[in-house]
Amino acid sequence: MRKKNKVLLFIFVPIFIIIVLFAIFLFYGKEETLKLVITDVDISKIPYGNYIGSYNRGRFSYKVEVIVKNNKIASITILNKPSISLEDVPKKIIDRIIEKQSLNVELVTGATVTSKAILKAIENAISSK
Repeated sequence: MRKKNKVLLFIFVPIFIIIVLFAIFLFYGKEETLKLVITDVDISKIPYGNYIGSYNRGRFSYKVEVIVKNNKIASITILNKPSISLEDVPKKIIDRIIEKQSLNVELVTGATVTSKAILKAIENAISSK
């Protein structure tokens, strides 16, 4: 019976540790990112150019390139995103920003934290100049 307990211990303890580490990975940075305030930037005052910005908090880490032409956002490219991410969220947020020419856009339903992380990366890019 002792041998059986040892075998179970060697199986369940590593599984438990893996589950705990995965949970930490999933939730690290979530609360901080959820509380972010996104400040709208007057895009008409941003000179022509390419701007790189990022936001880094656990799995909510994004790096973006924003191209500004004629005092408008021409394009936004995600340069780096988390390995676990919602595929359609960046496209939806980017489309909304380009259409509205503002960071004051509606967040993607069900992806509030991811939406805010992407918006903060874009804000960091265009407010750095």
